Amino acid sequence: MGTTIRLSSAYNQSLGYLPVIVTMLLSEWTAHDVAIYAGFGVAVLCCIGWKRRYPHITPIILYASTILLILLAGAVLFIFDTNDYRLLSLTLELSLWAMAALFYLNHVLFSTFLATTANSNINLHRQHLHSIESTIVSVRVLLILVTLHILVFAVALWVCRPLTDLVYRILFHILPPTVLLLAWLFNQFGIYYFNRLLTQTPDCPPMS
Repeated sequence: MGTTIRLSSAYNQSLGYLPVIVTMLLSEWTAHDVAIYAGFGVAVLCCIGWKRRYPHITPIILYASTILLILLAGAVLFIFDTNDYRLLSLTLELSLWAMAALFYLNHVLFSTFLATTANSNINLHRQHLHSIESTIVSVRVLLILVTLHILVFAVALWVCRPLTDLVYRILFHILPPTVLLLAWLFNQFGIYYFNRLLTQTPDCPPMS
């Protein structure tokens, strides 16, 4: 009997959206600058915890979320006050969408860059390759979901102008974190389905 290989949940790179989701949710009840700083703190803790638990996988999306929150925290600290800015959640969602599109369109360049950092270390090269592949799957789901959100937003502006308070709250406050949560759930379900297929696939006897 062969050993069944199971795909770890660590390959769900959508876990990297967690700090941004925390920032979105906190911004509904606290000042935006507090929410951003808290999200940045969560991002740092997630980076430390990830490298300890999954040292063989590079959390590319988590790093992207951390960079985004660093930029926002710096902007809040030195440039402008976001407490009167009502589009923080939508801005975070669209920023992640732009970063995901940039990665998806240039993933070959990222792969080449990571390959050069690995030098002749085969294990490190394999680690980077698996990280790139899992990130491509995750960002593809995000790109689809955010694009659907943009289409819903456009239709709502066309049909419901001027926007009612309920429609405004759904589009700008509820849907952004929901989209990120759905991206994580869809990727997690994909991993679960993949592992289920592996467990149901019978081992083939070796050919003589």
